[in-house]
Amino acid sequence: MERDHHHQAQHISETFQTFFPVTAAASVSSSTVINGATTTTTTTTMSIPVLSPDVAFVKLEQKFNQAMERLATMATEKEQLEHLNVQLQEETETVGE
Repeated sequence: MERDHHHQAQHISETFQTFFPVTAAASVSSSTVINGATTTTTTTTMSIPVLSPDVAFVKLEQKFNQAMERLATMATEKEQLEHLNVQLQEETETVGE
């Protein structure tokens, strides 16, 4: 399970770096001994570059457009599911009669 968590964290970090390139990164490692078992934790700190207002606006606009597309897709899917639900309810009532 810890491995899955590490994999998810790595994926999120890679996705973040795709949209916001890192100018520098520093890693800090620490070890902890509990009941004779040593656990090593590595923490990476990322420095995010400052974007110009124009670039920041374009990136924000792209994210907004993607979110609106997802919202439209989900609204359409919701309508289809509601329609299907009504059809199934009508069929259930017909079978019940």
